[in-house]
Amino acid sequence: MKTIFIIEPDKLLAKNYAHALQKKDRQIVMFSTASVAVKALEKIIPDLVIMELALPGHNGFEFLYEMLSYTDSQKCRVVINSFVQEADIPFGFINREEMGIVAYLSKQFTPLDRLAEVANEYL
Repeated sequence: MKTIFIIEPDKLLAKNYAHALQKKDRQIVMFSTASVAVKALEKIIPDLVIMELALPGHNGFEFLYEMLSYTDSQKCRVVINSFVQEADIPFGFINREEMGIVAYLSKQFTPLDRLAEVANEYL
């Protein structure tokens, strides 16, 4: 069974993501904050993380750095789906490959079927 973490502060949006990604061979775990998702890493290492960067408390990058401290998490793939524009991120200072980032989507321009398509590609 594949495990997907959805880290999204908007609960309705998170439920929509979960519905679009749900299949019988998947376990979907939703979090509204990164700090709760980090605690879950002690028990579950996801196969895929779909996340917003602008999160209350810890931001998305803080979560990704903390996730790296779990050795098994280095094989986890990350899809960022955020209102934060990719052009505004200093990726020159961030090793996308090391963090497992495989796709960067813009929330306002990405329909649910496209998000599901990208998720399926990396599972």
